[in-house]
Amino acid sequence: MKHRYHLLFLCLLCLTFTVHVQATHIVGGELRLTHLEGAKYELSMFLYFDDFYGNPGAEDAAVDVGIYSKATHQLVDRVTLKRDESKQVVYVNPVCVRSDLRTRQIRYTERLQLSPSKYNDPAGYYVSWERCCRNTHIVNLFLPGGTGMTFYMEFPAVYDKPQHRDVVNSSPEFAIPYGEYACVGEYFSFDFSATDPDGDELRYRMATPKWGHTDQFYPFLSEPQPAPYRPVQWEQGYDSAAAILGRPTLAIDSLTGRMQVSPSQPGLYLYSIICEEYRDGQFIGLVQRDFQLLVLDCPRNDAPLMQLSTASREKGGAGPLYRPGDTLDIFPWQSPCFDVFLTDNDFLERVTVTAEAVNFEPVTSLTSQSSFLLTGAGDTATFQVCGPDCNNPRGIYQVNLYAADDGCPLPKVDTLTLYFRLSAEENQAPVLAVDAPEYGERTLLRYIGDEIVFRLDGTDADQNRLVLSGRGIGFSFEDYGMQFTPVEGQGAVSTEFRWQPDCSLLLGERREFEMVFTLQDDPCFVRAIDTLRVHLMLSDRISEVANFEPPNVFSPNGDGRNDAYTIPTLPIDNCISQFSFMEVYNRWGKLVYRTESRDIRWDGAELPAGVYFYFIRFTDQAYRGSITLLR
Repeated sequence: MKHRYHLLFLCLLCLTFTVHVQATHIVGGELRLTHLEGAKYELSMFLYFDDFYGNPGAEDAAVDVGIYSKATHQLVDRVTLKRDESKQVVYVNPVCVRSDLRTRQIRYTERLQLSPSKYNDPAGYYVSWERCCRNTHIVNLFLPGGTGMTFYMEFPAVYDKPQHRDVVNSSPEFAIPYGEYACVGEYFSFDFSATDPDGDELRYRMATPKWGHTDQFYPFLSEPQPAPYRPVQWEQGYDSAAAILGRPTLAIDSLTGRMQVSPSQPGLYLYSIICEEYRDGQFIGLVQRDFQLLVLDCPRNDAPLMQLSTASREKGGAGPLYRPGDTLDIFPWQSPCFDVFLTDNDFLERVTVTAEAVNFEPVTSLTSQSSFLLTGAGDTATFQVCGPDCNNPRGIYQVNLYAADDGCPLPKVDTLTLYFRLSAEENQAPVLAVDAPEYGERTLLRYIGDEIVFRLDGTDADQNRLVLSGRGIGFSFEDYGMQFTPVEGQGAVSTEFRWQPDCSLLLGERREFEMVFTLQDDPCFVRAIDTLRVHLMLSDRISEVANFEPPNVFSPNGDGRNDAYTIPTLPIDNCISQFSFMEVYNRWGKLVYRTESRDIRWDGAELPAGVYFYFIRFTDQAYRGSITLLR
């Protein structure tokens, strides 16, 4: 009988040792409740498994969680969650992956009904799951290998009895944490925030992890157990407000959920965060997440360094270095771009530069290049950063430059905050002139049918960029076939106005045209303008026909005097009366000369002396008479 007792003791000892080895695999995790529709919900548990030290055989295929009344701690439901997903926790910088730091997220889930007739206690409810044990390598817990854990969440009633209304709520949802590690003496910051599907307000605080009812001897519970859950026992010098010692100690921003620490000692540390949920200022629920952070003695990694030359790019970038807090003046004649010198003392590090325009919208990229591979001390890369241009009003503008290396575990970053002041100098107005002799009276008189051409010249003593434009007052150039091309240029511009009006204008009422030509410079902030008005008056030519008498004799005898018949006094054409043709007949009515040109020249070739008869035709009248040809 004694031998049997010894055998039973050895079997229990072996069983205990086996359970202990298989159970020290949990990094942390949390619970989540998601509303689907109506009374349908999905209850999930996210467990973070140590994929390096953990035994895959320790993964549970299913877990049992209990839902309890906060008012009475009575069990309301027991729910079995089945494992349905497993994926690796990723690194921000894949280059920094460590073989001994591998964490896997395992999700357990089940859909359930939360009936309003059952879940209507105004005090609300809590969900819990217990398991042992924690990672034996944790340095801020007393006997971590024998310390259990409790995942814990609170949620409100799904029916508000006093208000007689349904309450729809999903718990806050933590994102998958990144798998980075921290370095001793180095500042480390990471996002530990959650989101809320209902838009409820979230607040964060450090907490002591819950131990619960399990230990190395009883790592499982046959039945879920209600609160209270005993807290873990911290090692001396540690607590929820100082889970990782350093300057600063591990802390979380209560509003953003961003965590920071500059650890003073290496090791594997456990910490816990509670995310509280508020609706209309009232607390309605919370989720507690446990997690671990590995702190190592890391090789030294220097941050990159950016320095800016205060001389603008157009001056070669050679000038004093920018001092933080100074302001860079940008004048109208100056390029808004400056040289930045980038260095990093570490060997073969890639540095990525990003720029942020704080109070203006950049038109183009603020930097000329964004990625650099530096070989170490003595290697310098140069890139450009550009401030605001003249599309922005006068004032002071801020640009933040960030240079991040690819060091581990997280990039080292240098920040350079730049202030640009768009400054204005006295701006002389440009000058616009019209190249037309009679323009001194501001009016141009032209006849219909003549081509109207004049040049506009614009100059600027400041050599600013110029824009020369024009328009008609009460009409458009295009409607009348006027040709004018607006121009732009630096310091001086020139363009032409060209138009040949025809007699169709007489069909309308407009005979006068007022045109405005504008020359505008384009410096920063203070633009100057010169404007010219051109008054164009059109009229039909006056044809003197009342006293028109063509010559009546010529002598084509070769003596060089009056050898051809011409009509210098032929009435001019206008829109009403226009020359059509001239014909000459002999005394027997035979046509001996005809022309449709106003440039009349009849030489009487081989015709005998005598009297001939002319017929001159205009569109509105005709002239007849005789011509004597003398030999």
